[in-house]
Amino acid sequence: MHAAVTAMDALECVRNLTAMLLMAAAQAMDLRGGPLRLGRGSRRVYDAVRRVIDFEEEDRPKEREIAELAANLPG
Repeated sequence: MHAAVTAMDALECVRNLTAMLLMAAAQAMDLRGGPLRLGRGSRRVYDAVRRVIDFEEEDRPKEREIAELAANLPG
């Protein structure tokens, strides 16, 4: 049981980390020329991120966006 709980905790950490990285990548793409420069596969990922969270105009805590994006990751 302990191993299962530990695995669930680790999975939550990985999902949150993935959400943070995807959010940062989408933000960077917007700041560096926009999504029109992306390939087909990367554009699908970018669009999926932007359906959940918008471009960030200001630096602020992003717990809500991270949780929302993590909840929308497949798997």
